[in-house]
Amino acid sequence: MSTTPATPRRQENPQDSLRRAVRRKRRALSLTQAAVAQRLAVSRLIYHRMESGARIIHFNELDTLCKALRCNIEELIDDSQLLAAYRTAAKVLAQPARRP
Repeated sequence: MSTTPATPRRQENPQDSLRRAVRRKRRALSLTQAAVAQRLAVSRLIYHRMESGARIIHFNELDTLCKALRCNIEELIDDSQLLAAYRTAAKVLAQPARRP
């Protein structure tokens, strides 16, 4: 009896997961891409590229994206380590810059 080795499960790209969550949230709110783009103050084409994967969603854009979609970051980010990193970075960015 021969068994084939199990293929290791490929971990999902965090951007793919984020894009799907953004699209799902936008659709749940019955918003068009143009409406979300307007809330983000970007063109519909830029937003479309973010949602489709032609442009990555940058870490520093997540807060604005959450406000546009009226949601918490936890609703978009599935990965607990990534979520912890976001929270840490948000705290650091919120602090006034130190001068040497």
